[in-house]
Amino acid sequence: MRDPFIDPFCQKDDLGLAIPESPHAVSVCLPTWQDVIGYEEGESRVLDAMECGYPRFVPHPFVAELFIAAAEEFAKKDEVALVFPSLAAAWRCAEYVKKSADATSRLESYGWGNLTVVLLEERAYQVAWKYWQHSGEIVSSRMAEAALTDSPVEEDLLQSGITAKETLKDRIASFYEGGSSRDVFLFSSGMAAVSAVHRCVTEVLSAPTIQIDFPYLDSFKIQEQFGEIVDFSITNSGGVEEVRSWLEHGKDDRVAALFSELPSNPLLRSPDLTGLSKLLSPRDIPIVVDDTVATSVNVDVLQHD
Repeated sequence: MRDPFIDPFCQKDDLGLAIPESPHAVSVCLPTWQDVIGYEEGESRVLDAMECGYPRFVPHPFVAELFIAAAEEFAKKDEVALVFPSLAAAWRCAEYVKKSADATSRLESYGWGNLTVVLLEERAYQVAWKYWQHSGEIVSSRMAEAALTDSPVEEDLLQSGITAKETLKDRIASFYEGGSSRDVFLFSSGMAAVSAVHRCVTEVLSAPTIQIDFPYLDSFKIQEQFGEIVDFSITNSGGVEEVRSWLEHGKDDRVAALFSELPSNPLLRSPDLTGLSKLLSPRDIPIVVDDTVATSVNVDVLQHD
């Protein structure tokens, strides 16, 4: 196996190679800036060379095979299938398709773990795929492989997974002063976490969310596609004056939450969390901060709660 630390994937001939050399790789080599542009613009030169892709954007081969297997078993004529890791995620996808495409879906249990099949007419597939991409509630390549081979979940492996999760929660909590593992929740992907938080705050209060500074795209899309967003992508005051003006002069000053990143991806801008907290805390409006770029090892956002 090629060691990327010794022999990195960076040559022109490496275009499209999976990183690392693994059947479960989720990264792909785009060695030149022109390759990156080609990917974004959909050039066949780039797309045809890709051995894999980011799993929320490109179906992993095992996941694509799982979709086909589900369709062969459950789909009626002119139906397509997507498979989700749980009944709840599948139900949310079906509701999104109904709302966005005015199309109905059927749900079936795949028969392995909690995997649930969403069956829908072909015209609604792209809408359902938007839910897969933006929500982050997806089937991993390892889960798909296990389901396709009908592999049993070994008890000792299950127990080791539970232990690993508790270890992770303890470690993450240790980065926060006074942190407790009871306050740490693990998700299968970053977007699944953002999606869950957005779902929570908008269920508490059915109202728009505010975005301060331009975030990682799908964080924006979650608010736009699954709710209503007040967009302050570029601000001059770290968001304080923009939010104050909107609250004072907006037709509806109800806000479910304010979303931002510290720093933002990819512009590396930071909101004025101190000023925003002083403005929003008296109104009981929560601030949701994604610290992925800096991580909790380097920044402490809880001091602004």
